[in-house]
Amino acid sequence: QTCALPIYAINHPSSIAGATNRTILEDAIGATALISLSDLEAQATNTTLTVVSLNTNLVNVSLTATNIGSPTNVDFTLSFAPVTNANGSATIRVVANDGVASSTNTFVLTVTPVNDPPSYTVTNLLLVAEESLAVTNTNFLRNLSAGPSNEVAQSWTFAISTESGDPTNALFSLAPGVSTNGTLSFRPAVHAYGTNAVTVEMTDNGGTNNGGVNAYTNSFLIGVY
Repeated sequence: QTCALPIYAINHPSSIAGATNRTILEDAIGATALISLSDLEAQATNTTLTVVSLNTNLVNVSLTATNIGSPTNVDFTLSFAPVTNANGSATIRVVANDGVASSTNTFVLTVTPVNDPPSYTVTNLLLVAEESLAVTNTNFLRNLSAGPSNEVAQSWTFAISTESGDPTNALFSLAPGVSTNGTLSFRPAVHAYGTNAVTVEMTDNGGTNNGGVNAYTNSFLIGVY
């Protein structure tokens, strides 16, 4: 006596490759990742991939290209769009679906901080009378900022330079200086008059790693009349 044993095909979900932890820089443009799917039981043209960022306050992710390498293999290009000035870590979830079964994987995308430059605003011209005594101008530099809101803990310093090679340059017995709160102090030299371009470089302590910028420069004129 014989009998027939039926053998049924069981669909297996697609295999996901490339969902590995990775790092990009803050404000990166054009950052991508390649996710490959293989499925021996489904046509690549029937296989889809869904991607989701679980922290959209840090980064968004989208599918921007598809390449079918063989009838059972397909590559998807993921593009990352980090939120401006944001850094930290986000979990990225990828879900493959062959029309019958699905598989899920995750990886961590780390956005490394990049220092933004400090900034200030300043009046273009300051006039004082000849034979003036010491001048103190509170908040002469205004809107002092170390950078975006996630850099408010940074500190800064100012470096000042003036002109000296032209006979029309105003001279000083106390060279111009700026305190960290933006207060300008100087004293014109006795019997001196003219103008002098004052250059102010503001430098924060955020450093220049990964292409960061830690300095901002602007200038103004002091006129002694």
